[in-house]
Amino acid sequence: MDDIKNAILGFLENFGTRVLESILVLLLGILILRIAGKILRAVFHRTKTESAAASFIISLVRATISLFMFFFILKIMGIDTTGIISIAAATGIAVGFALQDSLSNIASGVILLFTKPFKESDHVKINSTEGKIAKVNITTTEIVTADNVLIVVPNKQIIGTEIINYSKRRTRRISITIPASYEADVDSVKKTLIDVAINELNALPSPEPSAYPSAFASSSVSYTLKFWVETDIYWDSYNKIHTEVLKAFKSHCIEIPYDKITVLSGKEVHID
Repeated sequence: MDDIKNAILGFLENFGTRVLESILVLLLGILILRIAGKILRAVFHRTKTESAAASFIISLVRATISLFMFFFILKIMGIDTTGIISIAAATGIAVGFALQDSLSNIASGVILLFTKPFKESDHVKINSTEGKIAKVNITTTEIVTADNVLIVVPNKQIIGTEIINYSKRRTRRISITIPASYEADVDSVKKTLIDVAINELNALPSPEPSAYPSAFASSSVSYTLKFWVETDIYWDSYNKIHTEVLKAFKSHCIEIPYDKITVLSGKEVHID
């Protein structure tokens, strides 16, 4: 019993204080982690930082604090950390080479989340992929095409390539060419097209819609109609153009020319 008692007393004399200090450091570290997490979440909420970026940064801060706390506790316990650091460094290099692509995607994801070339629900075209942004993750970006196909693009493929964002600006211009016959009155055609843009296609008053002859074909004059709409209704207006123009032209007796074949005899054919 005396040996056991002496052993316990010796342990407490040599390591008791270190154990208590380590426990206090551990508790303090846990408290710091919680406080840091709450502060960062509040900051990100106020600055409206993307959730994926916020989670990534919070996780990175927590890991850094935890790693610092781990080595600090080892130092308190009197354990030499030189060998551990060397092994960790060598392991980190090996893991870095093995996960080179993943780390590249993570770095690219962080750049995308902070530079914000697009956000969720934006209509974009990246290389040959076009659709709406469904989600921006740390390693990938999810795009849903017009026919509801989900495409997952690695973030490193996005960085450094051309990104066309159709939703970034509040307004967009629609430009379309429509043929009319040579016999149609020019001013009447121009007025009809502009009226259609204003009354049927939600054209904005500024910049004003415009219509003008832009080309001469063999049997028709091409008129170009240009007008601006809110980006949110761009496709609604664009998809209605031909229907509304056709109705308006018929209403104002404006002919849309087409090839006519006239049979003069059994052997002769005349094409207008």
